[in-house]
Amino acid sequence: MLPLLLAVPALCEPRADQADLARFPAREDVAAAVEFNRAWRSNLEWWQHLDRPDRWQLYADAIAESERLYWCWYWLHEARSWDGEDWYGECHPLFALGELRRLIGDEAYEAGRMPPCVPLEWFGASE
Repeated sequence: MLPLLLAVPALCEPRADQADLARFPAREDVAAAVEFNRAWRSNLEWWQHLDRPDRWQLYADAIAESERLYWCWYWLHEARSWDGEDWYGECHPLFALGELRRLIGDEAYEAGRMPPCVPLEWFGASE
């Protein structure tokens, strides 16, 4: 197991740096976004089975988008689990930052601009 852990930094995105975290939301905000995303997705799955059958695909698309957004926030959450000496998440924080950059793009990453934690077009949309 130790050789694998030592190899993880070599797998990290070379353009990711721990200092990059300063541009992104605080750990508590990230945790709240992840929690809200999961609750929102669960709610969508519940409504998908209760709403009219002709709206099933609409829910499926929203669930897929919620999942995509979840992974953006998940990787930031993983990167935020570094305390300066050790990390407490499932992966190395630099790997997590590399995955975040890949998902949100270079421009958003450099600006520290996260996507919303849920598909905003669902709020205020009614039929």
